Amino acid sequence: MKEDLSMGLPQRVFYPVHETAARWGCTVSDIAGWAAMGMLKFVTGIPPIACDEVRIAGLVQIEHANI
Repeated sequence: MKEDLSMGLPQRVFYPVHETAARWGCTVSDIAGWAAMGMLKFVTGIPPIACDEVRIAGLVQIEHANI
C-alpha cells in the first residue's frame, strides 16, 4: 500500500534568525529590536544540561541580547 504524499509537508514553525531577516527584507538587529519590545520570541533547542540540581533540555527561550 502506497503512502499518499500529495498533501505535502506541514508549514514550518521555526526559522533561523538570518533566514528570517532575508525573507522579511530587514536586519538581524531589526528582529532583535522587535524581540526586545516583546513582539517576537527567540527559541532554540538544547541538549540536556544540569543547572544547579535542575536538569533541563529541549526548547528554551533566549533573550534577544544573547543572539
